[in-house]
Amino acid sequence: MFANPGGACSPTPSGVFSGGSLPVAATINQQKPGTALLSDYEGIAAPGQVVYVPLWKNQPGTWTSGLGVQNSTGQSATVTLTFYDMDDNVFGSVTQPLGARAIYVANGVGAAEGSVVVTADRPVAVAVNHVLSISGDGIMSVSGDHR
Repeated sequence: MFANPGGACSPTPSGVFSGGSLPVAATINQQKPGTALLSDYEGIAAPGQVVYVPLWKNQPGTWTSGLGVQNSTGQSATVTLTFYDMDDNVFGSVTQPLGARAIYVANGVGAAEGSVVVTADRPVAVAVNHVLSISGDGIMSVSGDHR
């Protein structure tokens, strides 16, 4: 899965593993094209229907966030992203249909700074990239808090 704020990270194929009796560990590595900037996050072992993203930035020219939501099931889903500002007020929302195993990427939307709650009618996996685009650039990736 990938989240691509402002084209900051190359699209990376995603996958869903199911079945088997042994645990699987995964770490996803990314590189910002044309730079030595690297980031990684843990694979999402337990997708959820409610996912909390505690940090969201929509400040072009400084930090910008991109969020990838992947439907982890073989059935269509509907996802809603609710954006909150720093005072915990609802700033806006986006509702998106999502095909089986499909990915939706959100960036350039929401409050300038705050959080996001992703809700879905099927289990989804959420990963976020935060990209700094001033003085040397930076990148940070995290998984959402899946419930």
